Amino acid sequence: ARFFRPPPKNISFIDADATLMWNEVVEALNQLSISGLNGPIQQLRSISAPSPDIVLTILKSFNSATGAFDVIEPSSIIDISKLESTENETFEFGYKGLIGNRLLINSDFYFSRVKNFIGPLLIETPNVFFEKSSLLQFLRTQVIHASSVDELADLISKIPVGTIAPDQFSHSGDAILTFRNFGDIDLFGMDMDFTFKTGKNWDVTGAFSFVNKDIFTSVDGIKNIALNAPKIKFGFGLHYLEPRLGIGSRLRYRFVDGFPVNSGVYIGDVKSYGVIDFDAGVNLPGESGIRITLTIQNVLDNRHREFIGAPEIGRLAHVQIKFFLDKYK
Repeated sequence: ARFFRPPPKNISFIDADATLMWNEVVEALNQLSISGLNGPIQQLRSISAPSPDIVLTILKSFNSATGAFDVIEPSSIIDISKLESTENETFEFGYKGLIGNRLLINSDFYFSRVKNFIGPLLIETPNVFFEKSSLLQFLRTQVIHASSVDELADLISKIPVGTIAPDQFSHSGDAILTFRNFGDIDLFGMDMDFTFKTGKNWDVTGAFSFVNKDIFTSVDGIKNIALNAPKIKFGFGLHYLEPRLGIGSRLRYRFVDGFPVNSGVYIGDVKSYGVIDFDAGVNLPGESGIRITLTIQNVLDNRHREFIGAPEIGRLAHVQIKFFLDKYK
């Protein structure tokens, strides 16, 4: 149910005092049908709005990670500086070489410093609520039946009755989401892959990636910032190729470590997963220029999600038929 209609666009700003919205709250509740509370809600019509020194006001900010409102201090509401350009300084060194004509290695090590890091979208406009304890004491002094006072106070104290908005904002009831700079962050990591030729037709491959942080805690004392990528991922595989017959196949295992996500409305934790992939292909005999390939991703049907908000992935198999036109030149 909707508790409040949007205010008119030309509404004037009022103090962040929940008691100023008492009558609107009472009117909205009377439009609802709540089992066990209909009688007490009707009695609210006969109660005058309490004064702000009797029923206190608190501010809460919506926490998109938990889906709840967190109490904040009025002193935490400050102007947000305009965005500064992000600067990324990266120092990198690596090695690439062939050892013994069999082992091909490619490795990179890096250190990055991101200045004026821009975080995810955040809700920057807190909401106004009735403070529950003082509201409960107030209701107990009224004519409402004692057995329903606690439940009614709990209901009213959960209703956001106003939004703290900038003076220049014309839609005063709307929440504002915006980006902000979060100072500087540092991270280092490495990427490595190799190919080892075990014989004429067989190769063993592998890859490993590491970064030292997947979340930056309390950046500038404001917010935890997620990298939205895993700290560790690796894979290895076996590859067979017979060029003369046009036959090739590959079996690969890949693992991704779990990681936190905080990207706009997509917030949560991706769980670790490991999957096996297989593909094989063959050229049809003669000069047809036709190659048929079979690809099976996630052979063992390990159902998983690779990002928050993405669908669950299971086994996926498909067949491709390729025509190489150069065969007909």
